[in-house]
Amino acid sequence: MPSVSELRGAGLVPGAASGVYYASIERALASNAACVIAALDGARIPDLKRLRPHLHGLLVSEGAKLSHTLIFAKELSLPILLVPRLPALQDGSPVQFGDASVAPAPPQREVQTADGTLIRMLASVWSEGGVELALASELPIGLLRTETLSDEEEDAVYERAAAGSFASIRLADYGGDKAYLNCGGQPLLERWREQLQKLLPLPHDRIGILLPGITSPKEVREVANMAASLSCAPILPQIGVMLETPQAFLCLRELLSCCAFANVGLNALLRMRLPEPLLLHHLKAAVGEARRQGVPLALCGEPDVRLLPRVLATGIRRLCLPPSLIPVYAHQIRGLTLWRETLLVP
Repeated sequence: MPSVSELRGAGLVPGAASGVYYASIERALASNAACVIAALDGARIPDLKRLRPHLHGLLVSEGAKLSHTLIFAKELSLPILLVPRLPALQDGSPVQFGDASVAPAPPQREVQTADGTLIRMLASVWSEGGVELALASELPIGLLRTETLSDEEEDAVYERAAAGSFASIRLADYGGDKAYLNCGGQPLLERWREQLQKLLPLPHDRIGILLPGITSPKEVREVANMAASLSCAPILPQIGVMLETPQAFLCLRELLSCCAFANVGLNALLRMRLPEPLLLHHLKAAVGEARRQGVPLALCGEPDVRLLPRVLATGIRRLCLPPSLIPVYAHQIRGLTLWRETLLVP
Protein backbone atom coordinates (compact mmCIF):
# COMPACT_ATOMS: atom_id res chain seq x y z
CA MET A 1 0.00 0.00 0.00
CA PRO A 2 1.55 3.37 -1.02
CA SER A 3 2.46 5.80 1.73
CA VAL A 4 0.40 8.95 2.25
CA SER A 5 2.14 12.22 1.35
CA GLU A 6 1.62 15.10 3.79
CA LEU A 7 1.10 18.33 1.85
CA ARG A 8 2.18 21.60 3.45
CA GLY A 9 1.30 25.19 2.71
CA ALA A 10 -0.97 28.00 3.86
CA GLY A 11 -4.62 27.22 4.52
CA LEU A 12 -6.78 29.52 2.38
CA VAL A 13 -9.92 27.83 3.66
CA PRO A 14 -9.31 26.04 6.98
CA GLY A 15 -9.87 22.33 7.44
CA ALA A 16 -8.33 18.93 6.80
CA ALA A 17 -8.58 16.73 3.73
CA SER A 18 -7.36 13.33 2.58
CA GLY A 19 -7.79 11.51 -0.69
CA VAL A 20 -6.06 10.77 -3.98
CA TYR A 21 -4.23 13.57 -5.76
CA TYR A 22 -4.75 14.74 -9.33
CA ALA A 23 -2.71 17.47 -10.98
CA SER A 24 -5.77 19.01 -12.64
CA ILE A 25 -9.55 19.04 -12.39
CA GLU A 26 -9.77 17.66 -15.95
CA ARG A 27 -7.64 14.61 -15.09
CA ALA A 28 -9.69 13.96 -11.97
CA LEU A 29 -12.91 14.07 -14.00
CA ALA A 30 -11.46 11.62 -16.53
CA SER A 31 -10.44 9.20 -13.78
CA ASN A 32 -13.91 8.86 -12.21
CA ALA A 33 -12.12 8.66 -8.86
CA ALA A 34 -13.80 9.39 -5.54
CA CYS A 35 -12.24 11.20 -2.56
CA VAL A 36 -10.24 13.53 -4.80
CA ILE A 37 -7.77 16.25 -3.82
CA ALA A 38 -7.13 18.18 -7.03
CA ALA A 39 -4.96 21.07 -8.16
CA LEU A 40 -7.07 24.08 -9.10
CA ASP A 41 -4.55 25.76 -11.41
CA GLY A 42 -5.97 26.26 -14.91
CA ALA A 43 -9.39 24.82 -14.01
CA ARG A 44 -12.67 26.13 -15.36
CA ILE A 45 -15.65 26.75 -13.13
CA PRO A 46 -18.09 24.36 -14.91
CA ASP A 47 -15.58 21.49 -14.51
CA LEU A 48 -15.16 22.32 -10.83
CA LYS A 49 -18.94 22.17 -10.37
CA ARG A 50 -19.03 18.74 -12.06
CA LEU A 51 -16.28 17.35 -9.84
CA ARG A 52 -17.71 18.79 -6.60
CA PRO A 53 -19.43 15.56 -5.39
CA HIS A 54 -16.05 13.76 -5.43
CA LEU A 55 -13.86 16.55 -4.05
CA HIS A 56 -12.43 16.44 -0.54
CA GLY A 57 -9.97 19.32 -0.89
CA LEU A 58 -8.11 21.57 -3.32
CA LEU A 59 -4.58 22.79 -3.91
CA VAL A 60 -3.71 26.06 -5.61
CA SER A 61 -0.30 27.49 -6.42
CA GLU A 62 0.80 31.08 -5.85
CA GLY A 63 0.51 31.75 -9.58
CA ALA A 64 -3.24 31.02 -9.61
CA LYS A 65 -4.37 32.64 -6.37
CA LEU A 66 -6.18 35.52 -8.13
CA SER A 67 -8.16 33.28 -10.49
CA HIS A 68 -11.95 33.49 -10.50
CA THR A 69 -12.12 29.70 -10.28
CA LEU A 70 -10.46 29.95 -6.87
CA ILE A 71 -12.93 32.65 -5.82
CA PHE A 72 -15.75 30.27 -6.76
CA ALA A 73 -14.10 27.35 -4.94
CA LYS A 74 -13.96 29.27 -1.67
CA GLU A 75 -17.71 28.96 -1.15
CA LEU A 76 -17.79 25.17 -1.66
CA SER A 77 -17.05 24.42 2.03
CA LEU A 78 -13.85 22.57 1.08
CA PRO A 79 -10.39 22.91 2.63
CA ILE A 80 -8.07 24.77 0.24
CA LEU A 81 -4.28 24.76 0.57
CA LEU A 82 -2.05 27.42 -1.01
CA VAL A 83 1.35 26.00 -2.02
CA PRO A 84 4.40 27.69 -3.58
CA ARG A 85 4.26 25.16 -6.44
CA LEU A 86 2.22 22.07 -7.16
CA PRO A 87 3.70 18.79 -5.85
CA ALA A 88 5.58 16.45 -8.19
CA LEU A 89 3.27 13.49 -7.53
CA GLN A 90 1.72 10.93 -9.83
CA ASP A 91 -2.02 11.12 -10.36
CA GLY A 92 -3.75 8.79 -7.92
CA SER A 93 -1.17 9.24 -5.13
CA PRO A 94 -2.70 9.27 -1.62
CA VAL A 95 -2.27 12.66 0.09
CA GLN A 96 -3.51 14.60 3.08
CA PHE A 97 -3.24 18.10 4.53
CA GLY A 98 -4.61 20.30 7.30
CA ASP A 99 -5.65 19.88 10.91
CA ALA A 100 -8.88 17.97 11.53
CA SER A 101 -8.99 19.19 15.14
CA VAL A 102 -9.74 22.78 14.07
CA ALA A 103 -13.51 23.20 13.82
CA PRO A 104 -14.69 25.98 11.47
CA ALA A 105 -16.24 28.95 13.27
CA PRO A 106 -19.58 30.39 12.13
CA PRO A 107 -19.51 33.62 10.07
CA GLN A 108 -20.09 36.85 11.99
CA ARG A 109 -21.89 39.94 10.71
CA GLU A 110 -19.75 42.38 12.68
CA VAL A 111 -16.29 42.38 14.24
CA GLN A 112 -14.30 45.02 16.11
CA THR A 113 -10.62 45.86 15.81
CA ALA A 114 -8.47 46.02 18.94
CA ASP A 115 -9.04 49.78 19.09
CA GLY A 116 -12.82 49.51 18.72
CA THR A 117 -13.45 50.14 15.00
CA LEU A 118 -16.51 48.24 13.78
CA ILE A 119 -16.15 46.28 10.53
CA ARG A 120 -19.28 44.87 8.91
CA MET A 121 -19.19 41.58 7.02
CA LEU A 122 -21.17 40.81 3.86
CA ALA A 123 -21.36 37.56 1.89
CA SER A 124 -19.85 37.10 -1.57
CA VAL A 125 -21.52 34.14 -3.30
CA TRP A 126 -21.88 32.49 -6.71
CA SER A 127 -24.44 29.73 -6.31
CA GLU A 128 -27.65 28.60 -4.68
CA GLY A 129 -25.58 26.82 -2.02
CA GLY A 130 -23.73 30.05 -1.28
CA VAL A 131 -26.99 31.98 -1.04
CA GLU A 132 -28.40 29.41 1.38
CA LEU A 133 -25.26 29.62 3.53
CA ALA A 134 -25.56 33.42 3.65
CA LEU A 135 -29.24 33.20 4.60
CA ALA A 136 -28.55 30.61 7.30
CA SER A 137 -25.85 32.89 8.75
CA GLU A 138 -28.13 35.96 8.48
CA LEU A 139 -25.51 37.71 6.36
CA PRO A 140 -26.51 40.41 3.87
CA ILE A 141 -25.35 39.41 0.39
CA GLY A 142 -22.92 42.10 -0.72
CA LEU A 143 -22.15 40.39 -4.03
CA LEU A 144 -24.05 37.67 -5.88
CA ARG A 145 -22.07 36.81 -9.01
CA THR A 146 -24.36 35.57 -11.77
CA GLU A 147 -22.21 34.51 -14.72
CA THR A 148 -21.98 30.85 -13.67
CA LEU A 149 -25.74 30.38 -13.20
CA SER A 150 -27.60 28.32 -15.79
CA ASP A 151 -30.97 29.45 -17.14
CA GLU A 152 -32.58 26.81 -14.92
CA GLU A 153 -30.76 28.07 -11.80
CA GLU A 154 -31.25 31.80 -12.27
CA ASP A 155 -34.87 32.28 -11.21
CA ALA A 156 -34.55 30.12 -8.08
CA VAL A 157 -31.28 31.75 -6.99
CA TYR A 158 -32.60 35.29 -7.49
CA GLU A 159 -35.77 34.54 -5.53
CA ARG A 160 -33.84 32.97 -2.65
CA ALA A 161 -31.39 35.88 -2.55
CA ALA A 162 -34.32 38.30 -2.31
CA ALA A 163 -35.63 36.38 0.72
CA GLY A 164 -32.83 37.76 2.90
CA SER A 165 -32.33 41.24 4.31
CA PHE A 166 -30.66 42.55 1.14
CA ALA A 167 -28.74 41.19 -1.85
CA SER A 168 -26.57 43.07 -4.32
CA ILE A 169 -26.93 41.05 -7.50
CA ARG A 170 -24.21 41.73 -10.05
CA LEU A 171 -25.12 41.48 -13.70
CA ALA A 172 -23.03 39.06 -15.77
CA ASP A 173 -19.33 39.86 -15.96
CA TYR A 174 -17.27 38.02 -18.57
CA GLY A 175 -14.10 40.06 -18.14
CA GLY A 176 -10.61 38.78 -17.41
CA ASP A 177 -10.32 35.01 -17.04
CA LYS A 178 -14.11 34.47 -17.26
CA ALA A 179 -14.60 35.08 -21.00
CA TYR A 180 -15.16 31.35 -21.62
CA LEU A 181 -18.36 31.48 -19.52
CA ASN A 182 -20.04 33.44 -22.34
CA CYS A 183 -19.78 30.37 -24.54
CA GLY A 184 -22.44 31.59 -27.01
CA GLY A 185 -20.80 34.96 -27.53
CA GLN A 186 -23.98 36.80 -26.55
CA PRO A 187 -23.63 40.63 -26.57
CA LEU A 188 -23.29 41.85 -23.00
CA LEU A 189 -26.15 44.38 -23.07
CA GLU A 190 -28.47 41.72 -24.45
CA ARG A 191 -27.53 39.41 -21.59
CA TRP A 192 -28.05 42.21 -19.08
CA ARG A 193 -31.49 42.91 -20.55
CA GLU A 194 -32.46 39.25 -19.99
CA GLN A 195 -31.26 39.43 -16.40
CA LEU A 196 -33.10 42.69 -15.71
CA GLN A 197 -36.33 41.11 -16.93
CA LYS A 198 -35.91 38.45 -14.22
CA LEU A 199 -34.73 40.81 -11.47
CA LEU A 200 -37.14 43.72 -11.81
CA PRO A 201 -40.24 41.80 -10.60
CA LEU A 202 -38.48 41.00 -7.29
CA PRO A 203 -39.12 43.18 -4.19
CA HIS A 204 -37.33 46.44 -4.96
CA ASP A 205 -36.27 46.97 -1.35
CA ARG A 206 -34.61 43.54 -1.04
CA ILE A 207 -32.22 43.67 -3.99
CA GLY A 208 -29.73 46.01 -5.60
CA ILE A 209 -28.55 45.66 -9.20
CA LEU A 210 -24.77 45.89 -9.41
CA LEU A 211 -23.02 46.84 -12.66
CA PRO A 212 -19.52 45.42 -13.37
CA GLY A 213 -16.68 46.96 -15.34
CA ILE A 214 -18.16 50.46 -15.38
CA THR A 215 -15.97 53.21 -16.82
CA SER A 216 -18.31 56.23 -17.02
CA PRO A 217 -21.59 57.64 -15.62
CA LYS A 218 -23.07 57.35 -19.13
CA GLU A 219 -22.99 53.55 -18.86
CA VAL A 220 -24.89 53.65 -15.56
CA ARG A 221 -27.56 55.92 -17.03
CA GLU A 222 -27.95 53.63 -20.04
CA VAL A 223 -28.65 50.62 -17.81
CA ALA A 224 -30.99 52.67 -15.59
CA ASN A 225 -32.94 53.73 -18.69
CA MET A 226 -33.07 50.12 -19.87
CA ALA A 227 -34.45 49.03 -16.49
CA ALA A 228 -37.08 51.79 -16.58
CA SER A 229 -38.18 50.72 -20.06
CA LEU A 230 -38.62 47.11 -18.92
CA SER A 231 -40.73 47.79 -15.81
CA CYS A 232 -44.02 49.51 -15.07
CA ALA A 233 -43.32 49.54 -11.32
CA PRO A 234 -43.26 52.99 -9.69
CA ILE A 235 -40.10 52.15 -7.71
CA LEU A 236 -37.18 50.19 -9.18
CA PRO A 237 -34.37 48.39 -7.34
CA GLN A 238 -31.31 50.46 -6.49
CA ILE A 239 -28.46 50.46 -8.99
CA GLY A 240 -24.86 50.22 -7.84
CA VAL A 241 -21.47 50.05 -9.54
CA MET A 242 -18.28 48.07 -9.22
CA LEU A 243 -15.26 50.35 -8.88
CA GLU A 244 -12.71 48.13 -10.60
CA THR A 245 -11.37 50.02 -13.62
CA PRO A 246 -8.82 52.86 -13.75
CA GLN A 247 -11.43 55.00 -15.53
CA ALA A 248 -13.90 54.61 -12.67
CA PHE A 249 -11.48 56.19 -10.21
CA LEU A 250 -10.94 59.15 -12.55
CA CYS A 251 -14.65 60.08 -12.42
CA LEU A 252 -15.58 59.06 -8.87
CA ARG A 253 -17.67 62.13 -8.10
CA GLU A 254 -19.82 61.86 -11.22
CA LEU A 255 -20.05 58.06 -11.04
CA LEU A 256 -21.15 57.90 -7.40
CA SER A 257 -23.67 60.68 -7.98
CA CYS A 258 -25.70 58.43 -10.28
CA CYS A 259 -25.76 55.24 -8.18
CA ALA A 260 -27.16 54.18 -4.80
CA PHE A 261 -24.24 52.02 -3.62
CA ALA A 262 -20.80 50.89 -4.77
CA ASN A 263 -18.39 48.01 -4.34
CA VAL A 264 -14.64 48.21 -4.88
CA GLY A 265 -13.42 45.22 -6.92
CA LEU A 266 -10.13 44.49 -5.18
CA ASN A 267 -9.27 41.34 -7.14
CA ALA A 268 -9.57 43.17 -10.46
CA LEU A 269 -7.30 45.95 -9.17
CA LEU A 270 -4.74 43.44 -7.88
CA ARG A 271 -4.65 41.69 -11.26
CA MET A 272 -3.68 45.04 -12.81
CA ARG A 273 -0.57 44.98 -10.58
CA LEU A 274 -1.08 48.56 -9.47
CA PRO A 275 1.67 49.89 -7.20
CA GLU A 276 0.43 49.58 -3.63
CA PRO A 277 0.53 53.35 -2.93
CA LEU A 278 -1.70 53.94 -5.98
CA LEU A 279 -4.08 51.15 -4.93
CA LEU A 280 -4.42 52.62 -1.44
CA HIS A 281 -4.84 56.11 -2.91
CA HIS A 282 -7.75 54.83 -5.04
CA LEU A 283 -9.39 53.20 -2.02
CA LYS A 284 -8.98 56.29 0.14
CA ALA A 285 -10.44 58.50 -2.62
CA ALA A 286 -13.42 56.15 -3.05
CA VAL A 287 -14.09 56.11 0.70
CA GLY A 288 -13.91 59.89 0.93
CA GLU A 289 -16.20 60.56 -2.03
CA ALA A 290 -18.69 57.86 -0.97
CA ARG A 291 -18.92 59.38 2.51
CA ARG A 292 -19.34 62.88 1.07
CA GLN A 293 -22.27 61.72 -1.06
CA GLY A 294 -23.74 59.27 1.47
CA VAL A 295 -23.22 56.26 -0.82
CA PRO A 296 -22.68 52.91 0.99
CA LEU A 297 -19.32 51.42 -0.03
CA ALA A 298 -18.00 47.88 0.41
CA LEU A 299 -14.79 46.14 -0.60
CA CYS A 300 -15.11 42.86 -2.53
CA GLY A 301 -12.05 40.65 -2.51
CA GLU A 302 -9.57 39.07 -0.13
CA PRO A 303 -6.63 41.27 0.88
CA ASP A 304 -3.76 39.22 2.26
CA VAL A 305 -2.55 39.44 5.85
CA ARG A 306 -0.08 42.22 5.04
CA LEU A 307 -2.50 44.30 2.94
CA LEU A 308 -5.62 43.94 5.11
CA PRO A 309 -4.69 46.52 7.81
CA ARG A 310 -3.71 49.08 5.18
CA VAL A 311 -6.96 48.53 3.29
CA LEU A 312 -8.95 49.12 6.48
CA ALA A 313 -6.81 52.15 7.29
CA THR A 314 -8.12 53.82 4.10
CA GLY A 315 -11.55 53.93 5.76
CA ILE A 316 -13.10 50.76 4.32
CA ARG A 317 -15.63 49.52 6.90
CA ARG A 318 -17.57 46.86 4.98
CA LEU A 319 -15.92 43.69 3.66
CA CYS A 320 -17.60 41.35 1.20
CA LEU A 321 -16.15 37.83 1.50
CA PRO A 322 -17.03 34.18 0.89
CA PRO A 323 -18.81 33.00 4.08
CA SER A 324 -16.11 30.35 4.66
CA LEU A 325 -13.47 33.09 4.95
CA ILE A 326 -15.34 35.48 7.24
CA PRO A 327 -14.17 33.73 10.47
CA VAL A 328 -10.56 33.84 9.19
CA TYR A 329 -10.74 37.57 8.52
CA ALA A 330 -12.63 38.24 11.75
CA HIS A 331 -9.77 36.65 13.70
CA GLN A 332 -7.22 38.87 11.94
CA ILE A 333 -9.30 42.03 12.36
CA ARG A 334 -9.66 41.58 16.12
CA GLY A 335 -5.89 41.94 16.48
CA LEU A 336 -5.55 45.15 14.44
CA THR A 337 -4.96 48.64 15.79
CA LEU A 338 -6.03 50.86 12.92
CA TRP A 339 -4.76 54.21 14.16
CA ARG A 340 -1.22 52.91 13.74
CA GLU A 341 -1.90 51.63 10.23
CA THR A 342 -3.49 54.94 9.20
CA LEU A 343 -0.07 56.57 9.49
CA LEU A 344 1.21 54.28 6.70
CA VAL A 345 -1.49 55.13 4.15
CA PRO A 346 -0.52 57.86 1.65
